[in-house]
Amino acid sequence: MNNAQNAYVVGGGLTGLVAAKRLRDQGYRVTVLESSGRLGGKIETDRSAVMGNHTLNLGAEFIDSEHTQTRELCRELGLILLPAHDQQKETFQSSSGWMTGEAFHSAYAPYAEMIIRDKQQTLVGDRWSARSIQLNGMNLAQYMQEISGLPQGQPLPEVLQIAMHAYAAEAGRRPDQISALQFVQEASPEKGTLLASDCGFRVEGGMEKVIEALHRDLVEHGVEFRLHTPVVKLEATPTGPRIWSAGTHAPIVADKLVLALPTPALARIEGLESLDLTAKEREVLQSTQYTAGAKFFVKLQDGVSPAQSCFFSPEGFQAWSSEPGLMTFLVGGELAEQKKGSALIEHCLQSYAKAQGYLPEKIFHLDPQAMVYRGSDARNPCYASPAPGHVIDLGGLWQAQERLAHQGVALAGSYLPVRGKNGVAVGFMECGINAALSAVERLHQTPTRTQPEGASFADRIQPQAAQPSSRWFS
Repeated sequence: MNNAQNAYVVGGGLTGLVAAKRLRDQGYRVTVLESSGRLGGKIETDRSAVMGNHTLNLGAEFIDSEHTQTRELCRELGLILLPAHDQQKETFQSSSGWMTGEAFHSAYAPYAEMIIRDKQQTLVGDRWSARSIQLNGMNLAQYMQEISGLPQGQPLPEVLQIAMHAYAAEAGRRPDQISALQFVQEASPEKGTLLASDCGFRVEGGMEKVIEALHRDLVEHGVEFRLHTPVVKLEATPTGPRIWSAGTHAPIVADKLVLALPTPALARIEGLESLDLTAKEREVLQSTQYTAGAKFFVKLQDGVSPAQSCFFSPEGFQAWSSEPGLMTFLVGGELAEQKKGSALIEHCLQSYAKAQGYLPEKIFHLDPQAMVYRGSDARNPCYASPAPGHVIDLGGLWQAQERLAHQGVALAGSYLPVRGKNGVAVGFMECGINAALSAVERLHQTPTRTQPEGASFADRIQPQAAQPSSRWFS
């Protein structure tokens, strides 16, 4: 490998930093370009004095037990993972108060069987199945009506109402805005739990420690960082990709280029049409949206230890205690649209306390100084999820990535699907890490082809069967 080759990574989130690390390990001279003044993207930790010694993870909060790449990265960086035992159970709010996870899942079991069967049938080889395309054509509310077996317009069984609106908190949208395929993909592959996530671990000191440790490691090994450097234009040329940042006239000439950007940012870059992507493939890359949920943190009264579980409300919020003395609320769907700020906090605290059979002041510190709120107008949390009606042609997308690698360009945003043992991986940290590793592997192993004058790469490179990296099928 020629050590003089220049690799540029656009995007300083977890995916971009992992891509930079892998490129550096392979001998490239690496520069990371970040449009904002901070690194981390969707990962952000608030250590403000408002909440005392508490750590507030404004984006990612947990690492699942099955997220092996994320756990290995933390181990390599010397970070300490703490067991999140308070997330091992689920409790649910019902019309009569609250119910245990055991009671909920006993009633939910026949519907879970149908959901799991759909989950198992979503992929045929590297393509979405006919059932997946059908699911993608309906929203979550319609899907719940279908599996209930009841005629349109009749009220859903209570457990389906609970499951539907609890997931709305996760997705940050109303049920009629959520793709049924998205819900099925993120549903648990086993009966007895609602989502395919065990929230097994948290990082001591906050999730942003991962970003800080990665940044230190990269700087120590010669990686350059340029903050406040938004990329506004790119061009794929026969000699390699060129990019322009805001306020500059001369392009940056790269040997290899990794675009580790969320789709809204990617769509704002001029010159995407110069990449060898079809109109359909460009549409796929623009089909991921960012949610508009709210997240807030409230101190618990001294001595209060809530049920060791994640609490799901049919109103569209979740609540959990990520560390002693603190409770986190994640709100989405109609509730997040109707109420904002203190009104939303008050409503959720009253609803949670009522389900537990207590007054709010017996559980929470109601002093505004004991609360931190991040609304839907803030950047975080901003979880990526596919828009309904935009099922991704996986084989076609992987083939497009292969073609782009011949131009020295890789797409590595966390919106790209990563194939895991249960389908498409969930958890944007694990998904982003795998996307970065796969993208860099393609770039490193694929020689950049010289394009004949007047011929497109589509003319030059004959379509072949998609051959994803083995990581996609681990």
